[in-house]
Amino acid sequence: MRLRRGDYATLKMVHARLTSLCVNLMRLEEVKSFRLPEELDLRASMIMSDMKEVLEYLQGNTKLPREVSDPLNMVKAYAYISTREGIDFITENSDRILRAVRWCISSLERYLARR
Repeated sequence: MRLRRGDYATLKMVHARLTSLCVNLMRLEEVKSFRLPEELDLRASMIMSDMKEVLEYLQGNTKLPREVSDPLNMVKAYAYISTREGIDFITENSDRILRAVRWCISSLERYLARR
């Protein structure tokens, strides 16, 4: 599938936002183990913001290459649920979300490296 220039730029922006999301999710996992409630809410809010931005980037008519559509759809699903369910969903499922984000980053990096 030939990617339009705008779609390529969108995927690069999504990759950058996913990297930020990954860092925040890893930090959230650390914070949960140290039981720091103030930091927990702050990190969860940052994750929520990153999730909303991922959804915004993927709105519209961005064509997703087959190689990255499954991982991106998984992250989009978690983002939709997170924006509806809120911080409790994020803190309870952060390990699952982190695995999906890492899978997505890996798939995007392989795809973008070939372009």
